[in-house]
Amino acid sequence: FELLLCLRAHHVFLQRSCLTSRRVGTVNNGWKWFSWHPTAMIFAYVGMSGNAALIKKVGGKTNTEIHGYVMTLAALLASFGWYVIYTNKDKFGRPHNVTWHAWSGLVVLGGFIVMAPFSYLALNPENGMYRTNSQ
Repeated sequence: FELLLCLRAHHVFLQRSCLTSRRVGTVNNGWKWFSWHPTAMIFAYVGMSGNAALIKKVGGKTNTEIHGYVMTLAALLASFGWYVIYTNKDKFGRPHNVTWHAWSGLVVLGGFIVMAPFSYLALNPENGMYRTNSQ
């Protein structure tokens, strides 16, 4: 039953990410450079991270490795989303990091990026210091 629930959640995460991204492209009279910012963030934090957490929850060495790869890709995609908004602000001469949205986004992205190498060192199923599998 838990596996079926996870599969349904995978579908919902990806479906909602796609529908929201499609909406982003129609709100601003077509797809623009800025449109990549919310799209990348939605896919990184909802579509990919949500699925990675569910994959890890299923358990096992292979699923743990897949979880790590997907989370790494999510961090890279979120970094791309930050790059998009940074260059978009430069393009229009607007100041950076002046809203709570910007600051909270930086905190989340920073935490995401900082956690990646420490998670690898601690939880890697092959040689992590705090791995739960027995070898």
